[in-house]
Order: sequence, then C-alpha cells, then structure tokens
Amino acid sequence: MQSVFQIRPSCRESRDFAKWSEDVPQEARSRCFVVLHGPEFNLKTLSCLTLYADDCAAWCQGLKYLAEDVRRASNRLHQVRVSLDIQLYLLVSFVSFSKSSFLR
Repeated sequence: MQSVFQIRPSCRESRDFAKWSEDVPQEARSRCFVVLHGPEFNLKTLSCLTLYADDCAAWCQGLKYLAEDVRRASNRLHQVRVSLDIQLYLLVSFVSFSKSSFLR
C-alpha cells in the first residue's frame, strides 16, 4: 500500500480498458476504477471492474483511506527512527567524549 499513488474512479485512464473497450459495455463504465502504483516516474496500473456502482465507490473510498493510513503510519515510523538515530548519535558522541576526557 505504500506504493499506491492514486485511485481513480474511472476507466478512461486505463490502457487495459482502452485496449478492451469493446469488451466493456457502456453501462459498466461507472463500475470501473484504476489504482496507480509504483515509483513516482514509473507508475503501473491495476484496472478493476466491480459488479455494482456502489461497490466501486466503496472500494475507491476504502483504498484511499487505507493508503492514507499507511502513509501516515510510515511517516510516524520514519520520524521515530530519525529521533532514535539522533539520540543514539548523541549518546555515542557523549560516551566517546567522556572516555577521551577521562583518559587525559
């Protein structure tokens, strides 16, 4: 979920739906959504078709919430790691300074 870039409730942005447009009936276009994922400059797509339009809206909303929660959690985790790295650096610096001043 960290690599999810965007969720689009439309089949216009999908190459898959464009390629197989004759297989997707016109009334089914409101039930399509596309998940863009991957590195920022090399996005891949996951094209989905649901049974009902309400399901499509629910899937899109749920995936957006899930992707946002993962981003927030990974951001908090990153902040904790940086804080711990800083504290460890300060501790190691203090210990090495204490040893060097003690030996004089």
